Amino acid sequence: MAIPADLLAEIYSEYGARLLEQNVRTYLQARGKVNKGIQNTLKAEPEMFFAYNNGLTATASGVRIVKGEGDTDAISLIKNLQIVNGGQTTASMLYARDKDKVDLSKVFIQVKLSVISEDRVDEVVPKISRFANTQNRVSEADFFSNHPFHIRIEEFSRRISAPPKDGQFAQSKWFYERARGQYKDGQAYLSEAKRKQFLTEYPRQQMFTKTDLAKYEISFSGRPHIVSAGAQKNFISFAIDTAKIWEGDNTNFNEQWYKNVVAKAIIFKEVDKMVRDAKWYQGGYKANIVTYSLAWLSIYLKESKKSGIDFTTVWNAQTMSSELKSCFEKITEAISQKIQETPDNVKNVTEWCKKQACWASTKSLCISLPPDWIDSICKPNELIKEEKQGSKKIQKVDNEVSAEVLVFQLGEKWREIQNYAIANRLITPEQDLAISRILKGRAQTAVQTKLLMKILENVRNEGLEV
Repeated sequence: MAIPADLLAEIYSEYGARLLEQNVRTYLQARGKVNKGIQNTLKAEPEMFFAYNNGLTATASGVRIVKGEGDTDAISLIKNLQIVNGGQTTASMLYARDKDKVDLSKVFIQVKLSVISEDRVDEVVPKISRFANTQNRVSEADFFSNHPFHIRIEEFSRRISAPPKDGQFAQSKWFYERARGQYKDGQAYLSEAKRKQFLTEYPRQQMFTKTDLAKYEISFSGRPHIVSAGAQKNFISFAIDTAKIWEGDNTNFNEQWYKNVVAKAIIFKEVDKMVRDAKWYQGGYKANIVTYSLAWLSIYLKESKKSGIDFTTVWNAQTMSSELKSCFEKITEAISQKIQETPDNVKNVTEWCKKQACWASTKSLCISLPPDWIDSICKPNELIKEEKQGSKKIQKVDNEVSAEVLVFQLGEKWREIQNYAIANRLITPEQDLAISRILKGRAQTAVQTKLLMKILENVRNEGLEV
């Protein structure tokens, strides 16, 4: 079917990310840079957009068909519309209409609409997205695989060695797989000796992916129902949170933050094994028990004790303390029983765990933990705040040094950046002057470096590959 671009822009303006929430790839397409090719076609050849553009792939749980003009069929209602491929096209319509004031009256977009029953949406939508024709081949949980956030975490993981465990002497590192297959590719063409060296430095059990990272962060932030909803929805929540924090102040993501993430990974993996091996565990719901247990302790300490888990101790030991293990032995068993106490109208425990109501009920669960255990595993909020501020200051200095190095390394590339920015009206007089100074080989002040980094961000967002 075909849809007027004006209508698509209006729908996206009203419903926004709700149209895209079933698929992280599409959500991130829409949040990303506006495609310059799409914009140029809309401005120069709007009547050809239908022919040039691949269109959208969408799903719905139901439609209403009516007779239109000339006895043709028309759709008067679409229930639960989800755009599963074409997020960038969708966002570009609204951008063109509202920001560039483009007349969309001659523009139509082809849409392949599939009607899918609600109970199969989670199964089918990711497959449709995966196999649909796409205008760029960037995979989704790769959101972000080229986002500076992931690049920074990858750099931390390749540089920061973990302390050796008791009884061991060799240090190792945790391997953050920023892009799918990095861990395997990193050892693919190595000699046997070099491969052993790689595995000693980066043991297989110390590799974690972007979706693992999302699972750890959302669990410890107290949203186990989101984790229980599945990797796709959980990653969307993580992506939204992280993008907002990064845009506000990226120094929040520093070395101490990275070490805390590794500590969370250690706890998550050890609690997972603890549940699997527990005498009371009869099989089933392990993933839910683990994420709910981590969330329960995090929120309990935050709200009742004005403190948080002492991740530094876990990082230093590269394992949980005996007291922390004892806490989780009690918590996991209690959580297992609690989540299986479903309301009368709910029979499926897995589905119940996806509900906010399940978390609200579980969060209020009373689990008695000895005071000496609590004292041993937690760190006061005041100290956590102090450490965070100190780590952010260090990261700010690191950012400034990295920016100065990048400004120098780009060299003559700044001329291309300048020309592109001028042509696309992205540059201020101050930024133009700063680029001219660097092209003449003059030293930059901290203020000028900041101006240069901002224009670099702007041209990248508009599509220039630098």
